[in-house]
Amino acid sequence: MKKLLTAILFLFFSLILSATNHYVATGGGGSGTLISPFASLTQVNAHSYAAGDSILFKGGDTFYGTLIVSQSGSSGSRIGIGRYSTGANPIITGFTTVSAWTNLGSNIWESTSAVSTLSTCNMVTINGVNTPMGRYPNTGYLTFQTHSGTSSITSNSLNGTPDWTGAELVIRTAQFVLDRTIITGQSTGTLSYSPATSWAPTNNWGFFIQNDVRTLDVQNEWYYNPSTKKIRIYSVSSPVNVKVSSVDFTCELYKDYLTFENITFEGANSYNFDSSWSGGNTGIVIRNCSILNAGMDGIRLSGISNLLIEDNIITDSNNNGINLYYNEPGAIIRSNTVTNSGLYAGMGQSQMKNYTGIYAGYQNTCDDMVIENNNVINSGYCGINFEGDGILVNNNYVNIYCSVLEDGGGIYTNNEGSASSVCIITGNIVLNGIGANTGTDQLNEMNVAGIYLDANSNDIEVSHNTVANSVLHGIVVSRASNFNVHDNTVYNCFYQLQISHSLGASMTGGSVLDNIFFAKASNQWCASFFSATTDVAVMATFDRNYYARPIDNNLIFHVTQNNGNSFQNYTLAGWQTFIGQDANSHGTPVTVSDTTGAIHFIYNATNRTKHYSTSAAMVDAANTSYSDNITLSPYTSKVLIGAGTLLLLPPELMRSAGGKVYRSVGGKLIKQ
Repeated sequence: MKKLLTAILFLFFSLILSATNHYVATGGGGSGTLISPFASLTQVNAHSYAAGDSILFKGGDTFYGTLIVSQSGSSGSRIGIGRYSTGANPIITGFTTVSAWTNLGSNIWESTSAVSTLSTCNMVTINGVNTPMGRYPNTGYLTFQTHSGTSSITSNSLNGTPDWTGAELVIRTAQFVLDRTIITGQSTGTLSYSPATSWAPTNNWGFFIQNDVRTLDVQNEWYYNPSTKKIRIYSVSSPVNVKVSSVDFTCELYKDYLTFENITFEGANSYNFDSSWSGGNTGIVIRNCSILNAGMDGIRLSGISNLLIEDNIITDSNNNGINLYYNEPGAIIRSNTVTNSGLYAGMGQSQMKNYTGIYAGYQNTCDDMVIENNNVINSGYCGINFEGDGILVNNNYVNIYCSVLEDGGGIYTNNEGSASSVCIITGNIVLNGIGANTGTDQLNEMNVAGIYLDANSNDIEVSHNTVANSVLHGIVVSRASNFNVHDNTVYNCFYQLQISHSLGASMTGGSVLDNIFFAKASNQWCASFFSATTDVAVMATFDRNYYARPIDNNLIFHVTQNNGNSFQNYTLAGWQTFIGQDANSHGTPVTVSDTTGAIHFIYNATNRTKHYSTSAAMVDAANTSYSDNITLSPYTSKVLIGAGTLLLLPPELMRSAGGKVYRSVGGKLIKQ
């Protein structure tokens, strides 16, 4: 036994002693030591590494190109990629700075030389701001009246001049899809295009034209010529501080047990982190990195098991912030801040599953995944979009979503063809589903929800979430069974709850218990139900809910059956009679004549407790009274009715007072 222990210790210390630090710095001598570091990514990529080695980039330095680590670490001895020295995080960049310009007249400037070797350009920043290419029209959509299959559309907005042949066509072929294709010919108002769109266009929907120099008429709009590899910009003076993505990836992952920490990756034309389909890789960690300005996805990984993406800042991705596409089980996406994903129509990718903050699990390939404690802000489509079994979506803050695409949600799932999903969505704060300009005036086509369980999202628990300020729906359950919606607060949506099926498939086994559905405005509803048949009464079990509509406590339920051929509005009493359930549920505790200043919504999307003081007595939907102070636990909320004001108490005051609570009296904080 003593000999075995000695052998194990010898092996352990041998591994430690054999691990090598490899250093990288601009202006380095080239051998990879601290005294003579590597000078470029080319040298880094050409070197061989052993398990336990580290590749360390000097803080404050910038390195151009693509990082490729060609060896694997092991489960107990990873290869680490990080930083050394002081200063800001080292930067691995795909940006080329354009400084020489030729004036072509009419405020059009062209780069004097080629700016890239790539056939496309998806990311340009001007003065540090992600800037979309030029388009016609500059905002909104033109409308097409007819189409032919998936290869042409006809619009009376076009007359044949100019001829847009060769430009890029962006068509809204579905609420959740913007397809990009090339115009191959034009005859008056008819545009022929290739490749075919992923969905057949819908007449009277929208399109626009981009990636053509003739679209440039607004300051900083740009066009990239795929033949000359030059960029043109509309500017009233010579452009300054222009950066163009000129490499497709800033990091390619094809090996196992790699840890990336404390590095900034920016300016990839496609994906800052990419694994394409590596197949069978495992043990990747991306932690404490900044992942900025990706032409498509900030992180796009597939075929990787035991993946950890943690504590990163991911911002300004033209498609998805994080895209786990065909990934293996066991991923953890935790404590990241993902902002500005897919904000520009036409700059993201065609087909489905795009323009999203965090997307994971195409065709149910990301089982046993955890998505928690992330801040996902400003997403063109969904904030979080997942598919798979055994997924936990917990304590995330999602704010502003569905600004470009619709039929989605702050948190959305659609398990394509799966009979079961067995997932939990709990403790999330989801705010401000704002709705998109769809290129059509058909308001009834709009579909935005805070939490959206779409087709086949069966066996899902939705609990202890807060959803507020969605332009249409709060929580939606559509064509799903065995769902459990309980202990949620839904506020200030057009419909706080929507349960529906429109394809004739029955919905059974659901439950809606102990929720607060709070309609603020007089045109809002607490709940809405739609059935292709007449089975609303058996869709779910309902009880112990609070249906608050203080501006008008009468008609709070809307029921449509027989595919829209019959509908009825109900009071709470009428609903209880109709459905034979909800016996222990309640309506508004008090009514108000004007919601201005009388209804207050507060939430806590942090991991610490928050304290508020009240200037007057208020009640919540359960008629609990608050006369002095309110405490909100992490990831909770309150909707209060009363004429007073609320004051958030600064945490430092709470600490200095030894945890004692203050209240506001005459605008001053007085200790209780």
